[in-house]
Amino acid sequence: MANKKREMTPYESSLFAEMKKLSKRANQRIVRLERETGFQEGFATKQLADYLSTDTLNAWTPKGRVAVKSSLSAFEMKKVIKATKKFLNQETSRVAGVKAYQKRYEDKTGLKLTKERLNALFQAERNYTWIYDYFGASEKKIRLFRKTDLSKQLIQCNKLKNR
Repeated sequence: MANKKREMTPYESSLFAEMKKLSKRANQRIVRLERETGFQEGFATKQLADYLSTDTLNAWTPKGRVAVKSSLSAFEMKKVIKATKKFLNQETSRVAGVKAYQKRYEDKTGLKLTKERLNALFQAERNYTWIYDYFGASEKKIRLFRKTDLSKQLIQCNKLKNR
């Protein structure tokens, strides 16, 4: 028996159009970031990939892009839209933002950082902040401590190098 195409309601059609528009912008930024850094799923793209590749959404392609599927429910489309907007609003979703982030860390530490090392620092600093939206204030305090602890370690590393 052939699969019948499901008709979308006007509300679902508007959500699909918005998801398609935002996904296109996000995918363009992802391509630019990949060209700049030389690797996939770096910086802000990593969090987006981890969120969209979950079994419930499965809105991430094997090539590392945001998938646009008309088979998603309205609730799932809202999730993809929200995650994509969050990605687009992050500083490091843009090449200029990554360069500014790199300059800030290089000025802070006095070291020349590669994109790979900078990405590792970014991931350690962010510590998957979207996970903390589901937890209370005590976990947020731990994250803040880790962030300041990381900066202190970088500064100490630079001091040892300059001896």
